[in-house]
Amino acid sequence: MDFLTKLAWILLLVAPAAALMAQAVIDWIPARLQRTTVQALSVSLGVLLGVVALASFAGVRFVPLAANIWTLGAAYFAYCFLAFGIGRLPLRGMPRNVALILAALPIAFGYFLSTVGLLAIMFTVGAYATASKETRLATNLVCTRIEGGGPSGGYALHIHRQWPLLPVLHRQVKVIAAKNEYYGPPDCEALRGTKL
Repeated sequence: MDFLTKLAWILLLVAPAAALMAQAVIDWIPARLQRTTVQALSVSLGVLLGVVALASFAGVRFVPLAANIWTLGAAYFAYCFLAFGIGRLPLRGMPRNVALILAALPIAFGYFLSTVGLLAIMFTVGAYATASKETRLATNLVCTRIEGGGPSGGYALHIHRQWPLLPVLHRQVKVIAAKNEYYGPPDCEALRGTKL
């Protein structure tokens, strides 16, 4: 298991426990400070979670894979903290129980991935970690071939638009998935000159 796979695995295991510990620490502080602390943390972690979700939907990512894994780990911690904080909301009875169960499902899925699903994490992170060399298609357009990994094989060509003002970020504009060279472009060079 390489470093990035271990990092993703550890963050999946540690984030819920760290969120529970943060909730426990809040319970120990004086009652007059609990409300303001919970509100400040909830708002800041909610903003973090919202920014990461919006960036993900827009295709904006960090260029280094480790930064993306750390960002997802922070977002997962934020989600766990907010999910465990549902118990502090003034909900009673059935709405509270339903909210707790629905909030716990992604956390249970995270633990599934960190145990039985570890192989899926290894394939996913390994495919991105061993991406072949980048090919510059235009001034701010880069293509990377990522092998499928796992039993299905295949490959995908990821086309990213780089921003000169923020070189640590890029935006994924297109993904071309192919089972083999007969059913898609064989490499990034074949995309040169095409409109993307």
